[in-house]
Formats: sequence, structure tokens, C-alpha cells
Amino acid sequence: MNKYSIKIVSLFFVLSLVLIAIPASAANESSLKIRIPKKTGAYMPGDSINISWSPSSKPIQNIVLLSTGKEDDEKYVLKSDKVNGDPINTSGKFNYTFENHFIPSGSYYVGLSLPGTDAIAARSSKKIKVENRPSLFFGTQDGEVNSVAVSPGDSVTLEWRAESVKKCKASSFPANSKWKKTLAASGTKTLRVLVPTTFYLSCKNNLGEITAGLEVNTHTPERSTARIVPSTTFIGYNFSLGTTQQQALSYSDSISIFNSSAIQQIYYRIVTEDKPDWINTGYNTSQLVLPPNGTASIGASVDPSRISRSGTYVWNLKLDGNFSNSPLSIPITMTITR
Repeated sequence: MNKYSIKIVSLFFVLSLVLIAIPASAANESSLKIRIPKKTGAYMPGDSINISWSPSSKPIQNIVLLSTGKEDDEKYVLKSDKVNGDPINTSGKFNYTFENHFIPSGSYYVGLSLPGTDAIAARSSKKIKVENRPSLFFGTQDGEVNSVAVSPGDSVTLEWRAESVKKCKASSFPANSKWKKTLAASGTKTLRVLVPTTFYLSCKNNLGEITAGLEVNTHTPERSTARIVPSTTFIGYNFSLGTTQQQALSYSDSISIFNSSAIQQIYYRIVTEDKPDWINTGYNTSQLVLPPNGTASIGASVDPSRISRSGTYVWNLKLDGNFSNSPLSIPITMTITR
């Protein structure tokens, strides 16, 4: 074997490795071609599209639309033999009629996948344009609901997500100054509600408009004869600090509160107005429930390094609700000696 023969054998070996290294999906994609008709303008609800591919005998599992053509793109399945249980499609063609709301407005490639995988084996060379009527989810963190109930002064977090639009219009009755402007197509917003209010959201495009409403009711619990009894009358801290001490300090303590009634529930809120900087604790200010004979813990964390002068500092943590000794003040004191 001469040196030229050795080179030919080596080249053949390298080419064989290259052919072996080609992924099956790439080989499939090179042999599978998609044809879609030319269309001026967009496909709208009720319009049909004829999708064909060659070779027509090649079995197809999924026919999808995808906006970028990438594998991790969200896919809208037009037909799936795997889901429907029909025989694998080997006709080489498929006709699809666009439906309301299913596919959001936008531009999409047509993609095909082969049996046994959801990976896209081929996609169209051009995109089609789809226009659809708007769709809207409007609710709270608990999901899509028509109404919720809170206590006067409590907050509610509204969530929305609209498709086939770029923006939506907010309104309410009675008017809420924080909910009366143009909003992005999706988002969240927390609003304080003092009186029963219905919040509306309207989204529209050239094909139509959709409006949803969410009623937020406010209720004040009936006055109770039950009392909240704290385990101690105050939380106190005493510190002796050097004048050059700079590091942040944090000290915590807590007390228990008790519902004196064996039959009545207590509804209460923690009021944190004018909370000073030396109080580190973050409190839940929503309406809370203390069941009959129930107990709860309330803590306080202080940082004496935030005070520059010696002295005694006091902040009253307040509980407000339907209990008979409302409002209840629990002093938190901090004495600093330098």
C-alpha cells in the first residue's frame, strides 16, 4: 500500500465519522419539506390553511405552530395523532380551521414532528400571520374568580393576563384612583379597598373586545364580647453600649395573646403606623383570626445601634378588631445606656 492509498483510506474513515455524527433529527429535517400556501394578510377565526409535506408517505405525529422555530418555543398543536389516538398521519396533507382565542395574534412557523418524539423535525421556510380575538384571565392570587371578600382597609392583589392585545384599560365602580389607567397586557397590582368595589378590565383589538369584572366585597365582623389577653403587658429591652460601638445588633422577644372566649372567634389586625427604624420586625397587617380559646405569638425585634443617644424609647404595637377590649396597645420599650 503506497502513501496515496493510505491518504484515501484515511479520508474515507474521516467521512464515515462525519456521517455517523449527524443527528437523526437533522437527517430527518433535511428530507422532510413543508409547503404552505401564499396568503395576503392574516389568518382569522374561521379561515382554513392547507398544510402539506413531502415525502407524503412519511408518518407525522404533531403539526404545530411556533413563533421562533426554536425547540424550546411554546408550541400550539394543530393536530396530534398521539393525543387523539388516530392512526399516524401518512396522507401528506392536513387542513386546519382557525378557532377563536386558541392561537394568540402573531407570526408563526409551521412545524412537524415525527413519531416517538415531540422534537421538531422540520419547519416552514416562511411564517404565517394569525390575528385572533382577545382572551383574558382576570382574578387574584387564588385564581380566576368573580368576587372576593376582605375587611375594610385590607388589600387585594389583582392579576391579569391578556393575549392578542398589547394593552388593556382599567376602570372601577366606585372609582379607585389606583385603577383607572392603561395597563400592560399582563401584570399584578395590589390595591387597598375601603368600600365594596367592582374592578373592570377591558382589552380590545381589531377583531373584538373582552371585558371582565371582579367584585371585592368588604365586611366588618360583628362585635364580640371576647377579649384578647396578652401574656405580658409589654416587651422590654435594656442595653449598655460603648460610645464607639458601630456594628448592627438585633435582639428578639415575643409574647402570646389569648382569646378568652370558648365559643366566639376574634378577628384582629396588627396596626404598624409610625413604626420607628429601631423596630426590625415586619408584620402581617391583613385581617387575622384567633379561634375560641386560641393563642397566637407576636414578636418584636429591635436594633439599638440605630439609636445614637442614651434614653428610653417606646413604640406601641396596636391590635384592632372586633374584640371587646379593642384597640389593645402593647408597648415595646428599649433603654440604652452609653
